[in-house]
Amino acid sequence: MSEKRTEDQVLMSEPLTMKVFCQPPPEPLRVSLGGESYEIPIRRIREAHDWRRRVGVLCGRFAKVIFSSSKNPKGDFEIDLGEAFSAALPVVLGEGFEDLIECFFLYAPDLPRAEIEAKATDEELIDAALEVFKVGFPFVLRMSKAALAMVAAGQPEPRAT
Repeated sequence: MSEKRTEDQVLMSEPLTMKVFCQPPPEPLRVSLGGESYEIPIRRIREAHDWRRRVGVLCGRFAKVIFSSSKNPKGDFEIDLGEAFSAALPVVLGEGFEDLIECFFLYAPDLPRAEIEAKATDEELIDAALEVFKVGFPFVLRMSKAALAMVAAGQPEPRAT
């Protein structure tokens, strides 16, 4: 038979916590651009959804360039790698990089864009944008890791020689 607790004992005991619903916000991203360190808050679901939608539009332009020239006369897709590469190269080297910059600053609109663009290198911005994409598209990252693991699991073990 269990002891009955007094009201004071119940009130003074450790309160129930709702850890699932009351998690502290995730640590912000820390990136270095132009010799300065910046913190970028991780977006919540709704904000991230809006950002992903806008990024999808920007990235869709890139896909359109590759796949618009990939239909054969029957309407089937046949990708000529040389043609696709030729069509994609100007986008990747020009507009694509500008779109990457835009995607980064859409995620981090509070950063001093003019100052960063004046001081940071392309490589720094690419590194920072990749960090943003990791948290902005966690599903893609996790699916990519799962796909790589499945491919690796299906590979035969190297034979000892």
